[in-house]
Amino acid sequence: AREQSRSEEFKKMRNSLIISLLYGCGIRLAELLAIRVNDISNNAVKINGKGDKQRIVPLLPELSRRIAEYIDFCNQHGIAMEGNSLLIIGTTGKPLSRSTVSRSSRRTLLHGSPRRLSRLPSGISLSKKSMTLTVLLLSRK
Repeated sequence: AREQSRSEEFKKMRNSLIISLLYGCGIRLAELLAIRVNDISNNAVKINGKGDKQRIVPLLPELSRRIAEYIDFCNQHGIAMEGNSLLIIGTTGKPLSRSTVSRSSRRTLLHGSPRRLSRLPSGISLSKKSMTLTVLLLSRK
């Protein structure tokens, strides 16, 4: 039961971070899934975009703090987060597919409590209209 609780806590933290990164950085899902731990600095993240183009995207302080908490949580609970590791992973440490991220993020948006969704970085707000748009975007393949 304790292991399942830890797994659920990890998933909630990861799914909330996924939504925050998509909103806070304005990145594509494929770009999100390609972020590696060593792509992140204190105040920016290196994004590998289409056509092997790289860009640096600034991070809000709250988002930087949440990324650090997520990485610490993973390391404390035996989920390897080394420099070259992907940031967004499953409970086993393996990469997530686009469909898994879409499904879990959609669930978080539609069924998440307002308190959990309010953990988005300051400066980012969610209205019913923007949540609907996000769900539609996450549903596209």
